[in-house]
Amino acid sequence: MFFFVLVLYKCKLSDSVSFISISNSLKENGIKADILIWDNSPEPQKLSSVDKEVWDFVKYRHCPENDGVSKAYNAGAVIANNLDRKWLILLDQDTEFNVDIIKKLYEIISSNHSYKILAPVVKLKNGNNFSPFIYKHKRGYEVNLVSNRTYSLSTYGIINSGMVIDTKAFVASGGYNEKVKLDFADTQFIENFRKFYSEFFLFDSIAFQDFSNDEKDISKLARRFEIYCNCAKNCNKHTLKEHAEYFYTVFRHSVGLAIKTKKIFFINKFLKHYLL
Repeated sequence: MFFFVLVLYKCKLSDSVSFISISNSLKENGIKADILIWDNSPEPQKLSSVDKEVWDFVKYRHCPENDGVSKAYNAGAVIANNLDRKWLILLDQDTEFNVDIIKKLYEIISSNHSYKILAPVVKLKNGNNFSPFIYKHKRGYEVNLVSNRTYSLSTYGIINSGMVIDTKAFVASGGYNEKVKLDFADTQFIENFRKFYSEFFLFDSIAFQDFSNDEKDISKLARRFEIYCNCAKNCNKHTLKEHAEYFYTVFRHSVGLAIKTKKIFFINKFLKHYLL
């Protein structure tokens, strides 16, 4: 029934809180599942922590060229569809899911077959809400929503990790934009998916995302911003309004980094990697 896609980067499988917490939830409920482990790390790893009592079909793919998350999720959807698995569940490496997630998800999809996309509540370690979020002008804004209800995908966005998608609906929608490798990958997917299916179901399970914005290394910040710019540049833009919204969002981020680091070259990187 469930096919998971887990994306790793410089993280051992045994250290991935997403993998550990989902494995525990599956085991707690006596449910076996399949998984594609997509490893974007420079070096491959041996899978020594796969519990065969939990995981039935396991495929490991090493991708040292680091193609991001979009290609991984699309590849997982192809395998899930070929195996005739009903539900595709997307994971990053550092989301901690509650042990109740599989039980609650199973109860919902067993009683209602009309949902095409579902998501848990995701919070940051400090307790702030992270997903779902209000999606406006190509930016996300924190919101507190009541669980066990459907919401419009035109108003709200949801992050990749924890997203539960009907496999055939995923394939029919065209999946992820592989040119958008990391940043904006989830919002690009939702913008396309909502052309086919307008709502998502928010179910009552809470996960915690380890999202840190405390990087101090200037070179790492610079490289990360280059990726951010390239992702934004490769997003599909259909109107002048969308072009303006992406421009403002990326420029605003460059100014924020310049102020934070007192390095004006972030503005130059915006010009080089986004505008040119």
